[in-house]
Amino acid sequence: MRNRRNFTLIELLVVIAIIAILAAMLMPALAQAREKARQTACTANAKQIALGVLMYVDDSEERFPVMYRARTGIGGIGNPNYDYWPMMVMPYLGNTDIFVCPTRKMGYYSWSFLGYGYNYYYLGSPYGGHPGTGCTKVARIKTPGETLLLADGRGRTNGSTMGPYGPYIYSGQVCYPGRPAHYYVSNCHMDGTNVAWCDGHVERMGYRAIQSRADLWDLN
Repeated sequence: MRNRRNFTLIELLVVIAIIAILAAMLMPALAQAREKARQTACTANAKQIALGVLMYVDDSEERFPVMYRARTGIGGIGNPNYDYWPMMVMPYLGNTDIFVCPTRKMGYYSWSFLGYGYNYYYLGSPYGGHPGTGCTKVARIKTPGETLLLADGRGRTNGSTMGPYGPYIYSGQVCYPGRPAHYYVSNCHMDGTNVAWCDGHVERMGYRAIQSRADLWDLN
């Protein structure tokens, strides 16, 4: 009978090292694949929200929703005295989960953790003196396919999780050069941002590209 030869310790260590190297090579690819799946889910969320906003516009004399208004009912999100724009479009959506970006791993819907920012400054500002004061009508937007409606929102960058608007309500302050970095768009998708436009289509843009293009937010 032949003697069965066992693995030596060195051979075993070599096999383990090879497995570790292969795993290290595969992990980045797997991580990218997972993020791509999250990005795709986020794109679908932004698309649904954009279509909900446009249905709201159709039923509201062609006007976009205001960022917030005095509350008319009970419940909802945010400051108890106000209704925010997601609450206005919610009847056209019916699913609160779509306001949660999968990449941010926010496991619940809350006014403090909305994943998408609304271009309130130009479309539905509650403040006087802004282009969107009084809620913009569709006819004022010259190029809807090139005018930002909403995008992945970063929210407050000072660590605050509360406030009158909540960290992830809107991203319009990108149009304020030199202002504090609150409510900027997020680079959560591999240094990119999902953007929904006023004609309802959605695309991914590089973070630096959108941060340097204030013209994408205006009505021209």
